[in-house]
Amino acid sequence: SEFNSNSIPPADGELDQWSLQTSFDWLFSTWILYAVLAWYVDNVTPNVYGRRESVFFPLIRLFRMCFPSSITDENTCAKNARNRFSQDKHMDIEVRKEADLTLSYDRSNKKQQGDRDLAVRVLGLVKRFGSFRAVNNVSYGVDEGQCFVLLGHNGAGKTTSVHMLTGNSNITDGDVYIFGKSVKQEMDALRAVLGVCPQHDILWDQLTGQEHLELFARLKGVPENQVKTEVQARLKDVLLESAANLESRGYSGGMLRRLSLAIALLGDPKIVLLDECTTGMDPVTRRDVWDMIQRAKRNRVIILTTHSMEEADVLGDRIGVMSHGRMQAIGTPLALKNRFGGGYRLSLMLSDKHKNNETISNEVATFIRDQLGGDENSVQIVQKVENHMLLRVEDNHTLPSSSSSSKKQEEKEEKEEEEEEKKKSDDSDNNTLFHNKMIRLFKSLEAEKGKLGVFDFSIGLPTLEEVFLELSKLEEQQDKETKLTVKDQNKKDAKLIPTKSRNKISRTTSRHHSISHLNQQRIPDIMAIGVIHGLEVIQIHIKQKIHFLLKYLKNLCQLNL
Repeated sequence: SEFNSNSIPPADGELDQWSLQTSFDWLFSTWILYAVLAWYVDNVTPNVYGRRESVFFPLIRLFRMCFPSSITDENTCAKNARNRFSQDKHMDIEVRKEADLTLSYDRSNKKQQGDRDLAVRVLGLVKRFGSFRAVNNVSYGVDEGQCFVLLGHNGAGKTTSVHMLTGNSNITDGDVYIFGKSVKQEMDALRAVLGVCPQHDILWDQLTGQEHLELFARLKGVPENQVKTEVQARLKDVLLESAANLESRGYSGGMLRRLSLAIALLGDPKIVLLDECTTGMDPVTRRDVWDMIQRAKRNRVIILTTHSMEEADVLGDRIGVMSHGRMQAIGTPLALKNRFGGGYRLSLMLSDKHKNNETISNEVATFIRDQLGGDENSVQIVQKVENHMLLRVEDNHTLPSSSSSSKKQEEKEEKEEEEEEKKKSDDSDNNTLFHNKMIRLFKSLEAEKGKLGVFDFSIGLPTLEEVFLELSKLEEQQDKETKLTVKDQNKKDAKLIPTKSRNKISRTTSRHHSISHLNQQRIPDIMAIGVIHGLEVIQIHIKQKIHFLLKYLKNLCQLNL
């Protein structure tokens, strides 16, 4: 009533009058309209990782709320992933076993699953960027209370996998189930139990380390009376108590990584994703952080990506090696060393008088080779530095089983269970025989040390770095074989096609390729122009509304005066 009395009388030819109540009604209604529009545009516009919702996502969410049965359940997703898994013939035997176990795992029947208690199930995960597959049909499981490490060269698909697990990037095909909840459809519920340390620090220069932790603790829903206790505990874990009140712009690179790690562990998350979390740390601090991660993995799941082989060896309960978007190898660090390490490493210390003596070195290698009863490849000199020798000792009987690229091995994988059990028993017999040879070798070395000029010797397993290099060599060999096979097949197909038809096909193919290339260039340009034009229209509309409101308020003030 008071607002309606302060009205501007209608001008000549106008029927309605404009009151202050009308202005507030318009202001409130346009505020709601722009808020809804901003929420919609924010969801359908791709973020920095390319994730966006469908243009019909409000209807899709409403449909799922009304019909919960329409949501794809865990077993159905596993069934769909198994169909793609069965078509993949080029897969390592251990990777195939892990995928088979993960896809057939029944969460409701844990007693029948043996020792595995999968908290995370990655079911046929696929991520495509156009025609390029950054992650290609990956399936594996992570047990509760374990640290799973993802290794791989740059561009192998590690960080892309982490982005999909955190919901930052859309999943093209497949799904990930964390404690029975889908990343695709229930990410909002999973964020409450998820902690993330991204590859790049997301911090504010003007805030101190303690202020960062207090801010994120409240955002994660930590009770107000527990915020200070939680912040102090995390600062102590990452050794930042002395720098808690310093602004983050004064932190070194290693201190920033430790602060990001502390933020990831706030609020007792059940699953923690660490993307190269120890980059830039000095060795002492890195070791302390490793100890903290070892303590933190109790009653939770940690998925870690790293380029440090030592870190993977220390922290990883199980390790997965990715290459070109696929899982190349998987298993415990010890299992990977046994399969791909190329035998044992025998370290010999020669006496000072035999320093840099090639003849003595060759005699020692020949002696060891004779004791093991192998050929030249069974014992190889890896390194010689003054009076120190490092030899690689391999068992010839187990060499073929370490190559996942062998076609014979792929055929053996598809045989019956009886043949597999027989092969396992044969392998165990070969291992026993090799171990007996090694015992005999040690006794002979101890007895003949003086004659051979050996001062001391020791034996150990290969490092993870050597395993990684061996896997890289196998991958390169597979790529060469695939290229040669495709090249030979293309030559055979070309011979079957007449010359005239071949020229016609090549001209047609090149024409279609050029047209499709032009269309691919034009479509993003047209979309970008449309989006920019739409934003300009909205901006002009907002400016007109603000200008009209300011003009009206000015006239109203003049009337009151």
